[in-house]
Amino acid sequence: FAVAPTKPDIDSLEALKQEYNAPLILVFKSARPKTVEFFPCASAVIYCEGGVLSHACTVAREMNIPCVTGIGPELLEFLSQNEKTWLTVDGAVGRVLKIAERP
Repeated sequence: FAVAPTKPDIDSLEALKQEYNAPLILVFKSARPKTVEFFPCASAVIYCEGGVLSHACTVAREMNIPCVTGIGPELLEFLSQNEKTWLTVDGAVGRVLKIAERP
């Protein structure tokens, strides 16, 4: 389940994980160090802007969290209009493989 938190807090993200009983993929506009605090509740992280050598992406790798970066703003725009979205992410190749609305 993917979410692009506008004003994220760990409690609300954990509640989403429990509500949907699914892995939580966090999508952020840019790879900033402050997003690292949300990694404990993330199954994967996607950044629209940034590179693989950014601090946030390096920390994600160290925590064994799949991370995809530099995908452009389209996914973030899509998620803002379709809040219940399911994604398949391959962090090894840095790609979002599948996007689907919740069945």
